[in-house]
Amino acid sequence: MMGFFSAVFLVMPGILVNLFIDEGEKKIIYLASLCLFIGAFEQPSIAISTVFSSALKGAGDAKTPLIVSLMTSWIIRLPLIFYFIHFLKLSVIYVWWVTVIQWGVDAILMLILFEKKLNSRNKLFLSKTL
Repeated sequence: MMGFFSAVFLVMPGILVNLFIDEGEKKIIYLASLCLFIGAFEQPSIAISTVFSSALKGAGDAKTPLIVSLMTSWIIRLPLIFYFIHFLKLSVIYVWWVTVIQWGVDAILMLILFEKKLNSRNKLFLSKTL
């Protein structure tokens, strides 16, 4: 589902924005369309992160997803957004690019930690059965 919306955001962001904003607001439509276009790149990472975070929680490990989310939000997203917006005075578009980076790191960490947890459980299971 998120892949579908990612494709929609890539192909027709302007059409989606025009549904909510009056045609006279050209600059707003342009910026919002760019933000949706950039948002398309974070959709797969959000999906991956959500799946592996939920899998970890289902396996009884709710602490790891919490820690990963806190770290990526507070160590990556917040400082970078503050830097780009407050110090460099760049456009809101950079907030969306930072979010793409944050979700990418979040997804990679969730995947790695899930595989590590799965491998440790498999080793434990195999040692008990042998």
